[in-house]
Amino acid sequence: GIPMLPVTKGVNYTQINILIYSIITSIFCLILTFINQFLGVFYFFSAIILSIILILYSIKIIKTKQNELKKKHSLNFYKYSMLYLALIFISSSLDIIVFSWQKTYNIQLELMDCLLLILLTNSENTSGS
Repeated sequence: GIPMLPVTKGVNYTQINILIYSIITSIFCLILTFINQFLGVFYFFSAIILSIILILYSIKIIKTKQNELKKKHSLNFYKYSMLYLALIFISSSLDIIVFSWQKTYNIQLELMDCLLLILLTNSENTSGS
């Protein structure tokens, strides 16, 4: 098989990388609120809470000294990371569908206005020639 990170680099290196990647993932999920105009307050606060829990799980792995307990915390972190991704996707979907429908509707109206303007401009250009 393919050797995994703890085998090639060591357990301590892997634990630190878990924390670093948890922080990077959390920052990205929070920044997404400001990049994507459809995501709002519901997603932002959901991402904050879920990300804090993710980072705390990764810190718990580093702080644990007993090997058996460390394996248990690592498995719990793995399970939560899967749940984290699912809940991030669900909260973004809920935010868009439930809380941001007015923004979505307004953007659709703006797109329809632009399309209508383009069609009217094209029809004037073709009828005038």
